[in-house]
Amino acid sequence: MVRRVFLIISILGLVGACSQQQTAQQVLTSADNLAKQGQFSAAEGMYEQVRARDDAPDSLRARALFALAENAGNQKNYQDAVEYYQQLVDQYPATRWAPKSQFMIGYVYANLIHDYSRAKQEYQKFLDIYPGNELVSAVQFELKYLGKDITNADFLKFLKPSEK
Repeated sequence: MVRRVFLIISILGLVGACSQQQTAQQVLTSADNLAKQGQFSAAEGMYEQVRARDDAPDSLRARALFALAENAGNQKNYQDAVEYYQQLVDQYPATRWAPKSQFMIGYVYANLIHDYSRAKQEYQKFLDIYPGNELVSAVQFELKYLGKDITNADFLKFLKPSEK
């Protein structure tokens, strides 16, 4: 019995040591592959590992948070997605993922949760914080059509009915 327990502890130690030998980028890539296969729970655990690693730069930690938000959204856990995006904006504001996350907060509120008042606040926050960002035109579009049915919008009139 003692030998079996010792063997199990030894195996767990080896598995843990092997995962520590992977770089944060490798763990992130493995997590992305799992998420693409729809294995969201397994991917989530690996993204959390990246966030917890001391050797992971802020850019990878931010990328892991963004992926956690995407996974939550893919599972229709929209409020969780918003919380992950907000953590990213708060904790890693200097990364390239922060503006995308702020945009996504507004997008989730507008298009998935349908809280248009909150969406407007979040989109305005985006415009205030990132006035020169490449997503400004997307935010302006979202604000222009916030809460409206765009299936008959002028910009879609040139499309055939089957393309709408």
